[in-house]
Amino acid sequence: MWFENLPDRSQAIATSRVKWDVEHAQRLGIRTGPARDLTDEQKKHIQNIARRSYKALHLSGYARMDLRMDTDGNVYVIEANVNADLTANEDFAEAAEAAGLDYGQLLQRILNVGIGYKSLWKVE
Repeated sequence: MWFENLPDRSQAIATSRVKWDVEHAQRLGIRTGPARDLTDEQKKHIQNIARRSYKALHLSGYARMDLRMDTDGNVYVIEANVNADLTANEDFAEAAEAAGLDYGQLLQRILNVGIGYKSLWKVE
């Protein structure tokens, strides 16, 4: 997420106003997209952290891992969003598209995973 018109001394934080007030977001020049200028090694490291976090939290289905990287290259998991917005023009679908899945393929994959899910708690 980039804040291209952020006023001086303001923090680049996606507040509820940034997320839901379209005019406010436009004034701040908010844009989202894939992280820029990452090496292949950094990308692999980030993907590994996201996968390990997903497994460590015992998640199932789909989730969006929100991460931050500091200037030293340390990666931090901010949250696991297990109810990410599935709208076609939101971050989750855009990330899937950047990874090679169009919107229809993304939805089909989520459905397939759900249909094939074998819960540990379900007694047959």
